[in-house]
Amino acid sequence: MAHDLIEISPGTWRWETDHLLADYNKLVDENHRLASENYRLWCKILPGDIGRPLAASEARHAQVLKLRKEGTPLRLIVDETGLGLQTVRTILGRQNRTDRASVKRRRKHMPEPPDKFKLASHKANKRTFEALPRQVAKHLEVGAELITEAKGLGKVLGCGTDN
Repeated sequence: MAHDLIEISPGTWRWETDHLLADYNKLVDENHRLASENYRLWCKILPGDIGRPLAASEARHAQVLKLRKEGTPLRLIVDETGLGLQTVRTILGRQNRTDRASVKRRRKHMPEPPDKFKLASHKANKRTFEALPRQVAKHLEVGAELITEAKGLGKVLGCGTDN
């Protein structure tokens, strides 16, 4: 890729394909934004009550939620309401969609959440790529200074002719 660097003026370098890289970076950012929006919308539209109806009335639902809000342990809620432990867990899980049926449906139908690590890696590579022309210019400048100093050393040490 070093052949894509061009010198636009002495000591100033840039990528020959700058416009392509800028377009690519815009597309990556837009893709991440759309994936995040898509994921957020999917979270809103997935229905909460999936699967067969629970064998608990609305009154029992309310009783379970009330007891849990008061801090009652699950086993005591089971004893007090006469419901099964898994039924109580399902009633509580449906509130924030962590019950088994909701999780299974989300895994089946929902898109993958956007990969934050992949985006962070892309941004790090982008910063490195953008810094490369400045580093090339800096190293060429240091190299030119070293060559100048080396030419002067030949005269000081009496090593013969210098070019």
